[in-house]
Amino acid sequence: MPRRPEGDIRYRRDLGGGALYDIGVYPVRAALHLLGDDLEVAGAVLGSGPGREVDTRGGALLGTADGVAVHLTFGLEHAYRSRYELRGNTGRITLDHAFAPPADHAPLVRLEQASWTVTEGIASPMGR
Repeated sequence: MPRRPEGDIRYRRDLGGGALYDIGVYPVRAALHLLGDDLEVAGAVLGSGPGREVDTRGGALLGTADGVAVHLTFGLEHAYRSRYELRGNTGRITLDHAFAPPADHAPLVRLEQASWTVTEGIASPMGR
């Protein structure tokens, strides 16, 4: 998420601000939704920008008992990026603008393998 204006509630500790509580939950919930509740934290880090009283960035490495790994990052002072990317042995699936897209945004899902790529539009969540 791009830098917010000074005084934004996301920077206020007394209101529960910070990157983890505000936007870090989106990739965590996505990982739980896609891979189930048996994810364990292998490592995590939070950091803050100069003069901030809350965390402004973070990341985590999660994993399952059968060896599936999840790497996620989030931040309040970065260029906008909102993407799922699932990688497997033979290809990957990506979805851009996955979190909080504009109401009229029609998401595109991209499926890639070594010799081909398919991009499919899906209906806007708002039905537009």
